[in-house]
Amino acid sequence: MKMNATYEPQDRGKNTLRRRIAISDDDPVQRDLLVKILRRDGHDVQDFSTGVALVKSIEEGYRPDLVVTDYQM
Repeated sequence: MKMNATYEPQDRGKNTLRRRIAISDDDPVQRDLLVKILRRDGHDVQDFSTGVALVKSIEEGYRPDLVVTDYQM
């Protein structure tokens, strides 16, 4: 069974807010998919392969508006 799915960003008009989003996931496929979708919607996305790397980045001054993380890493 072949699945064909496409994703089209929504047109949110002039009120679109660009958010700084941090993605932390040890699964590169899941991480890359989230990054691709969020960047396509115009967000500034930084990805991390470990929670430790994310925390270190925050300690060094990175300030995301939203953190999305895999809780079973």
